[in-house]
Amino acid sequence: MKLYSLYFIFLAILSPFTNYATSFDDSDEKIILKNLHQRLEFFIGDDDELVAELEVTATAVSQSALNPYFTWAIFTNNETDIGKIKYKHKGKGRKKEKPVFEDYESNGIFHSDIKFYVFKEKLLSTETPLEMSFKKEFYDIKFLDALYFNSAYGVENSTIEIIVPEWLELDIRNWNFDKEKPTESITKEKKSTVYSYTLQNLEPISDSRGAPRRNKLNAHLFCIPTQYTVDGKVKQGMKETSDLYDWYKSLVISIDNKSNGFADKVAELTKGKTSDEEKIKSIFYWVQDNIRYIAFEYGIMGFKPEECQNVYNNKYGDCKGMANLTKEMLTLAGYDARLTWLGTRDLPYTYDLPSLQVDNHMICTVMLNGENIFLDATEKYSDFKTYAHRIQGKQVMIEDGDNFIIETIPEIENTKNLEETYHILNIENESTLVGSGNLNFTGNRKSRMVYMLSNRPSKDWDSAVRSYIGNGDKNINLVLNEETNLDSRDKDLKIEFTISIENHITNIGNELYINPEIDFQFKSFEMPEDRTVPYEFSDKYNIKSTQEIVVPEGWKITYMPEPVKVDSEDYTFDMSYLENDGVITYMKKIEIKNDWLDITQFEVWNNAIAKVKLFYEDQIILSKI
Repeated sequence: MKLYSLYFIFLAILSPFTNYATSFDDSDEKIILKNLHQRLEFFIGDDDELVAELEVTATAVSQSALNPYFTWAIFTNNETDIGKIKYKHKGKGRKKEKPVFEDYESNGIFHSDIKFYVFKEKLLSTETPLEMSFKKEFYDIKFLDALYFNSAYGVENSTIEIIVPEWLELDIRNWNFDKEKPTESITKEKKSTVYSYTLQNLEPISDSRGAPRRNKLNAHLFCIPTQYTVDGKVKQGMKETSDLYDWYKSLVISIDNKSNGFADKVAELTKGKTSDEEKIKSIFYWVQDNIRYIAFEYGIMGFKPEECQNVYNNKYGDCKGMANLTKEMLTLAGYDARLTWLGTRDLPYTYDLPSLQVDNHMICTVMLNGENIFLDATEKYSDFKTYAHRIQGKQVMIEDGDNFIIETIPEIENTKNLEETYHILNIENESTLVGSGNLNFTGNRKSRMVYMLSNRPSKDWDSAVRSYIGNGDKNINLVLNEETNLDSRDKDLKIEFTISIENHITNIGNELYINPEIDFQFKSFEMPEDRTVPYEFSDKYNIKSTQEIVVPEGWKITYMPEPVKVDSEDYTFDMSYLENDGVITYMKKIEIKNDWLDITQFEVWNNAIAKVKLFYEDQIILSKI
């Protein structure tokens, strides 16, 4: 959906910190904003429609004599406009820079109506602050930005003012105020009420690895006009979730779907299938495999699904177009299929918030025998009922005629998200571990591996799997068995191979020091002492590994590392060596059960990782008999 690109895809690439300002410079820590002030006002525009104006002013200073550049990106699109950017900066030798106006593009393709001004100005010293301001006009109030206090730079004093005229009813929703606790005040200004919010001494938004999006951490505000009065007439805004649904529904009704062009394809896909599940799978997998996902978001098409026949004929579409095609194909096959809106895990909101910012994705729901089955055709190679981590546990809004249904996508048990490795190894020439092995993947781990291999020529699969299981270790040589098959959609993915591992045995004559570990998962995963934000994992993990090492004749085991076991509600590390009848078995289990690691957990987590690291660095010792 449009909001996904506007607030998250493009801003993650260009501006991961704010919807209107950020830094592109690597010297962010040398700049602070002494003041950041945002003032939001409402007016009656053309055709008696409600419009808004956001005025932003900031004062930036350098904390360094190196004259860093202060840089902002100010985003706009078809529903907004940017007024003149004003700035003052005294000082000799200053070169006046003009804002650059650009389209957003990716790989030479314009996917969106988003444009941005890049404002860049050198700060000469700590004694000459730069003062800048601009105004952003919102012609369609539905597209009003969320208002954040923080920025890519540290902010000493941040203020948000919302001016509510007496003819407007405004629902002001706050988010994460319990975390950052802004001060609030309400005053009167002429025929308006002024709501003011202030925060001081804000750190720059973290760009460290695994940092959650700021919508999950930082205080922000939503302004939702519920109704306003013009010339004695009351006009409605988005007061309830039903108002949001009604707008979405109006876009869906206007779609000119013509499904007769692919009726034969639906008949072909369902021919010979005896069960409903087989027929649904056949259609769902065909859309996954044959329609290329492209996030094209321009104007109203950022919210309105593309006609099903266009997606079918073009063989590409965005999430809405792919969901619409899936729905229409299933409907032709006789099933109750419906368009479904949702926000992925990037968004922490629910549909209690009647705003376009609550969701960023669309899928299809098929209702079968009292069960809601969620079909996300943008997830290549995912199995039927195996939901991607990014949508698990998320609330959805399913179309239901004039009404709607709110449901929640189930969380998948971690046991169904398995990555399992098995090796049986011999010691060759007292220097090399050689043998055979296999990898077994289920659930989302399987989907990721199939995606990785499918996007490479088969001749490169050996090196891809070697790099995957060996963490890029060039001492590993691996050759896949020829029968590796990526097409068994509803079966586990099993990859078999032969393997040799160099330089993991140290021979000092009468003793062999052996370290069979090749992946070292989570070895370098300590949380830095100065980290100030939680860590959010991209997925949950369920990793199991077994290695059997045959002790050669003429040698005996004189030492094996002590086992390590850390087991908590959120994660498990369980590693041990056992010996039985001349065979050493190395067993490893790592499970990340919760994708969120809070700051309060860092110390205990780091203690666990320290134990894991020591275990990885320890070695088996064999001695000559």
